[in-house]
Amino acid sequence: MSACCLGSPALRQDTALAATAGEVFKIKEYPLGAYSCARAFLYAVSVMEASKIPGPSAAAPQRGRSALMLAAVSCTALGLASLIAVLVGAWLQGSAWPGFVYAAFLLLPLAFLLMVALVIGAVITRRRS
Repeated sequence: MSACCLGSPALRQDTALAATAGEVFKIKEYPLGAYSCARAFLYAVSVMEASKIPGPSAAAPQRGRSALMLAAVSCTALGLASLIAVLVGAWLQGSAWPGFVYAAFLLLPLAFLLMVALVIGAVITRRRS
């Protein structure tokens, strides 16, 4: 039985292995042990490469996350525009439309909560992987 394993120096010296996916492992006149180790290494590399391809289940959370991000950015932009309108009205010693005041009071905290939800979702996703 051969003492060859996937990380042994003998395998690294005796076989010329291609490191990128899609290339063929070239094995020349080597003992059966090195050949079976090289085949196992090829299988491990192909499994790792296949696991990087996102499936349909991985695309669904991304759509929800980008919709949540779009909502947070929209709330932030509208809230800041409303706040600027209120501040400009106060600077000009006039009165702003009350809708701008309510929008600034509601949209900015809502945007903050949406951003907190995005951070929590990212933490949960990272812990799962």
